[in-house]
Amino acid sequence: MADERDVQHGLLYRPQLSQGTQSAYLKDVYKPLARGNIRLIELLGLREGGVLQCRLVHKKLQSENKPKYATISYTWNPKNRITYGKYDVASKHIILDGFRTRVPDKAATILRLMFAHHRRRVWIDAICINQSDAAEKADQVQLMGDIYCCANEVAIILGPPSDLTDHFIDSLYDQASALEECERSPYKLNAGYDAMRENIYWTRAWTLQEISLAASANIFCGSRVVDFQTYYHFRERVEMDVRSKAFAVADKTAVRFLADLVKGDWRFTTDIAEERYQTGLIMKGSEVGFLELMRRTRLWHNCLVPRDKLYSRLALAYDARTLVPSVDYKSSTESVFKSFAARCILLTESLEVITFTNKTKMALPTWVPDWSSPSQDWRSRKIALGEAIRTLPWADKPDLRVSVNDTTLAIRGMVLETIAASYAAILKCYVTYFSPYHIPRDAYSWSEIPRKGDHICALQGCDNLVFLRKVQTHYIMVGRFIAWQEMLERGLFPGSKVGQICADASPHLNAGEELTFEIR
Repeated sequence: MADERDVQHGLLYRPQLSQGTQSAYLKDVYKPLARGNIRLIELLGLREGGVLQCRLVHKKLQSENKPKYATISYTWNPKNRITYGKYDVASKHIILDGFRTRVPDKAATILRLMFAHHRRRVWIDAICINQSDAAEKADQVQLMGDIYCCANEVAIILGPPSDLTDHFIDSLYDQASALEECERSPYKLNAGYDAMRENIYWTRAWTLQEISLAASANIFCGSRVVDFQTYYHFRERVEMDVRSKAFAVADKTAVRFLADLVKGDWRFTTDIAEERYQTGLIMKGSEVGFLELMRRTRLWHNCLVPRDKLYSRLALAYDARTLVPSVDYKSSTESVFKSFAARCILLTESLEVITFTNKTKMALPTWVPDWSSPSQDWRSRKIALGEAIRTLPWADKPDLRVSVNDTTLAIRGMVLETIAASYAAILKCYVTYFSPYHIPRDAYSWSEIPRKGDHICALQGCDNLVFLRKVQTHYIMVGRFIAWQEMLERGLFPGSKVGQICADASPHLNAGEELTFEIR
């Protein structure tokens, strides 16, 4: 039985079709798009039986008469429902260009919601892009930044709604009273705030670009609508209040966080720092490099297609089109990730990209990052260490080479030390200093732990020290996690002279023999 609130506010879309309308698959309704054009859905009204009648129109974004429309920003996940009660997730019929066709239930329900809120022309990816045409999809993803930038409004669809989220959104229109309620009787307001704040939408990869480029954005949650800036300003005030009061909280986790913050420990971060939208950073996109953007926005990682972690940021960095010159949905994910890593290395003449690598289930070389993972990078923030590596007596400029199949990276480097400590000693050090509180246990694997016989190396073009392990005729990278860099930089790595040198304020590394390493 439907929830009364869904019925009252017209949130359920349950069309009753009469006979006579010709049916067609959605992919057969589409007409080819001209270059630079997009499809928009015009919502014409509800026919008998509550069937939504729509038509598709083609519009050119870069024209004098730019079209007026709202873009939809939402998660495809059907479990993240947008109604108060349970609902049938089966696809639903709409009338599109005169044909009866099925579309995803969530998309149909959102269109019904937009019609109820008097939006008559919208763009929603599930319908406006032919998802079965890889070439069209690639072309449209290239335009995604323009699609959201040119829209009059970005409609953010959150769910599931509840009495708690209703109360929270209602309270946002009087923030002084809301903050007072937080002090006096916070449960109900906090519960609604937490429900919205912890929504998986805020970790979705595409969310970052869609909101950052929005001229105007509104949050739709159930029967309620609130301007995004109103929500964001309340969230800022609450989080500032939390931070100011955290010093008085006798909680071990909070105390550890604050201790790390005071020490300047860059590696321990919480949602207070990382979940907030870095509006100043993003809106000045011409000043932000792609890898730096990936580093700062790693929490926006959820996407159905792993390569979209890269494509969802194309409009936000000055060098994005250089490092990702085309959108590719035909090649394998591994191929896309390898090609991107190779371009980063060859075009920037830097090995910065390798500091994003970590364990992966994909068939990737150890120097190629798996961007589907939200894991932290392990780049050194110790500037003096990078300077010490650069001042080693290198014979020439960096000679960075990648094999034709993007599998092998050839790079000059020096072995500064070969690990002599036992596996047990290294593991004991890790457990003593880094486990359990601020390192996710699933973020490393046993094969990643440096062990006796592995080399601590300086690589030309990399500001980090790197652990390399010899495997037959080539090397693989190990220790690709922040704990092992931390051990070296704090002089904690068992029996390591290099680690003791790194712990100095101004380390001076002793040069080793310059070699060419082939890393896979």
